[in-house]
Amino acid sequence: MQDAFPSGHPVRGVALAELGKLLAVDAAAPTQGAIAQTGATTTLPPPGPARLRLALQTLVRARAELLIGFGVVGGAQTVKTVEEMIKMIERELQVWDSGVKNVADTYR
Repeated sequence: MQDAFPSGHPVRGVALAELGKLLAVDAAAPTQGAIAQTGATTTLPPPGPARLRLALQTLVRARAELLIGFGVVGGAQTVKTVEEMIKMIERELQVWDSGVKNVADTYR
C-alpha cells in the first residue's frame, strides 16, 4: 500500500481502518490439522491485550490518514466510526490492565 498510494490517500486510510477492525477481533489460532490441510503458514498477531494494542495503533494511524485523505467533512462517517472503535478498544485495554492488576493484588 505504501508504494502504491501516497501518505494520506483515502484508500490507505480505509485499508488501515479495516485492518484495525480485523485486529480488534481476537480469534483462536487454527489447529495443526487445519494448517496441514490448507498448507498455510500462520503468523497471527499475538492474542489478548498485545493484539488490541496493535489494533489501536493501526486505527490511530488510519484516523490520521482518513483525515488527510477525506478531510474533516468528506469522510466524516468513516472517521467517526474509526474514532468510536478507538474509544472502545481503549476501554477494553483499561479493563485488561485493571483486571491484571486486580488479580496480581489478590495473590500478593
